[in-house]
Amino acid sequence: MARGNIDREQGTEKGKIRVFFAEVEGNNQTLQDVLRTVSQILPRAVEVKMPPKLVQNGTANAASSARPAEPDLFNQESAAPEIIDAEEVEQPNAGAAGTTRKKRGEGTKTERNAGISPVADLNFVPRDKPALKAFFAEKAPATDMEQVLVVGYYLKQTLKLATFGPGHIIAGFKHVNKPIPVDLKQTMRNMKPMVGSKQGKGWLNFTDVESARLTTEGDNVVEHELPRKGSGDTGGSK
Repeated sequence: MARGNIDREQGTEKGKIRVFFAEVEGNNQTLQDVLRTVSQILPRAVEVKMPPKLVQNGTANAASSARPAEPDLFNQESAAPEIIDAEEVEQPNAGAAGTTRKKRGEGTKTERNAGISPVADLNFVPRDKPALKAFFAEKAPATDMEQVLVVGYYLKQTLKLATFGPGHIIAGFKHVNKPIPVDLKQTMRNMKPMVGSKQGKGWLNFTDVESARLTTEGDNVVEHELPRKGSGDTGGSK
């Protein structure tokens, strides 16, 4: 009996202990459940401590009773995009000269007739025929389109040109000393009949503005409608 007591005191009592290792893979909730189960089996409870989840202001969310999940590959939150106050964004060239929207007519004017040169070899004072200046004064065209029409008629009927372009018209305007339309090509386009529309005079016909022809309607206007009743050689442009 005494011998048994001595053996116990000297630690000679035999016993058995089993040490095991386990590897568990899963999400945070699964790992926590495994740890709690193991802690109940072991003689001493294993305390599982998880760091509190921080909110955006850097303090713990004390109002939540549930244990926050630790950020990992499964529950990481993407960073919220930074919001910039629209009023604080500096506008490029704000207030700089030239960036303010201008009213119609206040912007830089474009030279629409740039590149159009008057044809130089035209004889507007042919022998035994009326000069363009006298014919122009007789017909007294008042608008830009009427003036282009009269010059075009003279090119066709007197100078016998099959086609003419803006350079021929400018040469005629310079001969009669009248202001040239600020956008001569567009003026000539407005004298074409527009398919499917009532707009357009139908006095000229062309695919290329450099090769325009007078139509029968254009001839009739010059021969039977000009000068207009009550009109004089005002040389006005509309």
